[in-house]
This record gives sequence, C-alpha cells and structure tokens, in this order.
Amino acid sequence: MQAFQVLWRRSRVYTLTGFMLLVSVPVLFVLLALDPRTVDGINVWLKPIKFHVSLGLYALTLAYFRGWMSGPARGSWFQRAVTMAFVIAIVFESLWLICASALGVRAHFNVDGGLYTAL
Repeated sequence: MQAFQVLWRRSRVYTLTGFMLLVSVPVLFVLLALDPRTVDGINVWLKPIKFHVSLGLYALTLAYFRGWMSGPARGSWFQRAVTMAFVIAIVFESLWLICASALGVRAHFNVDGGLYTAL
C-alpha cells in the first residue's frame, strides 16, 4: 500500500491509468479462457492482455520517475500536455484493442480497408 501512496503522490494521472490497465487484466484472462477464437493462430484476447500489462507497468514507471522532476517542471503546461497526450493515446489504444478482439479482427496492420485500416 505504501508503494501506491508514493506513486499517487508523484502522479495521480499516471498511477490511476496504470492501475486501471492492470486491474482489467484478470477480466481479459477470463475472456481468454472463455473465447476460443483466433486471429493468425493466436487467441484474440492475448494481445490486449500483453498491451495492458506492459502499458500499465509503463504508466506506473512514469508516475515513479515523475517524482524526480523539479517542482517547476512537474507543474509546467508542457508536462501536463505530455501527460494528457499519453493518457488519451493509451485509453484509445486499449479501447481499440478490446474492440478489435471482440470483433475478431486484427488490431494492428489491418489492411482490410475502411475504418479498420484508419484505426
């Protein structure tokens, strides 16, 4: 619990993002166990699991290292903009991976045309 408090003090946004991603992993494992569909021979839920674990740990790492920034840098508009850009990108990526898995399509390198290619 002390680690959570340290991370929370350093960056609430990164900590919340990281923990939300990691908390979703058990749910994705249940889906992995229940859904036998595959894309290119790999279960459709494996990719979201890997991304949620890696991005969740990355967000917590960013929260930890944010504590080493100087006070003015930590509160700057640029740092807040970078943090928000990261969170928006991660939330979009996570939602897209889950949607692609639910639809049973490739999430990355999908050249089937239209919206899939754009995403």
